[in-house]
Amino acid sequence: YVVGLDPETGVQRWKTDLDCSPLGTALSETAAFVACNDNAIYALDRASGDVRWRAPVNVSPVMPAAGDGLVFVDNADPDNDYGLSIDPGTYSVAGDVIALDQATG
Repeated sequence: YVVGLDPETGVQRWKTDLDCSPLGTALSETAAFVACNDNAIYALDRASGDVRWRAPVNVSPVMPAAGDGLVFVDNADPDNDYGLSIDPGTYSVAGDVIALDQATG
């Protein structure tokens, strides 16, 4: 489940069952973007909890980030369960970042 709380009172406004385990969330002014273990990102309306869209990604996303009308998601190397990784010896990066449109996915 994902729940929306009133920021002033902490009272629950809504509860949405996505049939997956949420792994991370990013917020915009009007939406909550939820990364799930079903290899997808969901956009939920912040006022109602209604699902606006679902966008599949290649691997289980860990932590989305939102800004400038986009949702950024790690699209990691399949051998790396934790998203992007940096080799401490060479500073090389494994994995990619994808950007989804906040309005349409």
